[in-house]
Amino acid sequence: MKLAKYFNGLLGQRLIIPGLLVLTLVLAAMFGAWWQAQKQSGHWQLVLSDQSTQQVHAVRRGERVQQNLAQELGHLQARITQLENISQDLALRLGVGNSAMAWQPDQAGSGYDLSTAAALLRHRLARQENVLGHLAAAWRQQLALQQALPTSQPLRKPLRSSAFGWRHNPLGASYRMHNGLDFAAPLGTPIKAASGGLVLRAGWRGGYGKSIELFHGHGLASHYAHAARLLVRAGDIVRTGQTIALVGSSGHSTGPHLHFEVRLAGYVLDPGMFLATAPLHAGR
Repeated sequence: MKLAKYFNGLLGQRLIIPGLLVLTLVLAAMFGAWWQAQKQSGHWQLVLSDQSTQQVHAVRRGERVQQNLAQELGHLQARITQLENISQDLALRLGVGNSAMAWQPDQAGSGYDLSTAAALLRHRLARQENVLGHLAAAWRQQLALQQALPTSQPLRKPLRSSAFGWRHNPLGASYRMHNGLDFAAPLGTPIKAASGGLVLRAGWRGGYGKSIELFHGHGLASHYAHAARLLVRAGDIVRTGQTIALVGSSGHSTGPHLHFEVRLAGYVLDPGMFLATAPLHAGR
């Protein structure tokens, strides 16, 4: 009986040890699987966290881009409005009214995203700058032409004694073309430049006597004849209203006066188109 119990106990111990080993292996395998699962879970959590962070950054970058575009739209619209106002003012001064505004492209309408709207406004701004550039160039040219016009009176108190056009020749019996205006004045009265310019000629010139020719640009020139004394020389630059000579009676003249001519590209023009009308005194 005792022997049987011994063998039964020995058999039981032999079965328990392998069982424990198997259980240990199973538990180890289960722990290893659980550990791998935890590692994988942590990895995917990190991946998901990185993706979420990147998405947040992308959203914020997009918001900043939109904010920058909105600010740019405001600046562009303000600049366009400013240029349009300047262009309209110049157009009115040039006498072209609102026709110059027809050169502008259509305004950026609604329904565009901010990026497209900004691109359209940039294009519109470039076109408006081009329009303003043309208007400014035309305005500068007009100012230069206005400054070149001989519109200032050549005498302080002009007394017109002979008009432009056909007249009876005071030195003969025939009719002939009078190419300028005559202003009667006392001997030695200062003669003023009707506009600033370059002295082309200053000296004796046949029947004109002592005379001066000023070039004002744009093909315009003025001529001052029958002077008693010349105060400038060829090549001098004179300003509007500067005294250039003194009234005399040199050349073919019947008395002290100024003979004043205006020419465009060599063709005579009526100086009265440029000067305010002076009183007409019957005579020469």
